[in-house]
Amino acid sequence: MKDRTRERFDALRAKYLAAKAKLDEVSAALATKYGSDYHDAWLKAGERTARQKARDAAEKAGDALTEHVVTFSPRDWSYGVPQSWVRESLTYEDAARPVGEPLSVVPPLSWGATKPRT
Repeated sequence: MKDRTRERFDALRAKYLAAKAKLDEVSAALATKYGSDYHDAWLKAGERTARQKARDAAEKAGDALTEHVVTFSPRDWSYGVPQSWVRESLTYEDAARPVGEPLSVVPPLSWGATKPRT
C-alpha cells in the first residue's frame, strides 16, 4: 500500500529544494556581479524581480512543506529548531516518529534557544 503522506512529503521536499537551489543560484550570480555585500539599490529592476520571484517561490514551497508536516507529525516543529533545518534536513521518519521515541538525529537549536527540544 502506498503511503500518500510520505509521497506528498517527498514531493514537497523536492519542490522546496529545487526552489531553494534556484534562489541560491540567483543570489550567487548577484554576489558575483556586485560583491557579497551588495545593496538592493545597485540591482537593475530585472535583477530585483528575478531575485524576488525566486525568493517567493522558495518561501511558498517551504510553507507548503511545513504545513504538510504539521498535518501528520505528532511533534511541534514550529519552534526550537531552525525552520531552514526542518525544511532541508528533517526526515519523514523523524517527522512521523512518536513523541516518546528518540529522534535519529539531534536537531540544531534555534537562535536564542538554550536547551534542546524534547
